[in-house]
Amino acid sequence: MPPRFESSHKEHQIYEDRVCLHPLGEEATAGAGTGTVEAELPGDCRAVLIHCHHNLTATGDALDLIDIVVQTALLDDTGTNQWVDVCWFTQIDGAMAAAVEMFDKVCASLNQAHFELTADPIAADGKRHVIGSKWRVRWVITDGGGAGTHAFTFSVSLHPM
Repeated sequence: MPPRFESSHKEHQIYEDRVCLHPLGEEATAGAGTGTVEAELPGDCRAVLIHCHHNLTATGDALDLIDIVVQTALLDDTGTNQWVDVCWFTQIDGAMAAAVEMFDKVCASLNQAHFELTADPIAADGKRHVIGSKWRVRWVITDGGGAGTHAFTFSVSLHPM
């Protein structure tokens, strides 16, 4: 029988419950959209595993694109929540031939380069190690002008750690 691995380091243990920011569903309107779910995480959350699942796009066009971004809320100097991009997944085109599973991990304990709350959004495929009080997902759909539809079916969930 192989030895059982046990770690005394429990900092990033995954909680049993996940938080769904965008249930599996279709978004088809060109332009920017924001999910209606503003999730709160457990107070002792030190990291977040972010899971993005994109289903097949039935009649898509490779010129149609979607960018999926996860945001967290941070208090500014006036005590107002400001939404900050923390994870920008790889861009998906409308002609993807297979489902796509993407994961990213944001950790409160890792160093984060200084940024202003009013700064430009995070760059594509970027990540900021910031954990705020609330979370949501936003997306931008670009209509490439081709013959196909620009509908994308995806879900995004958080797994507190």
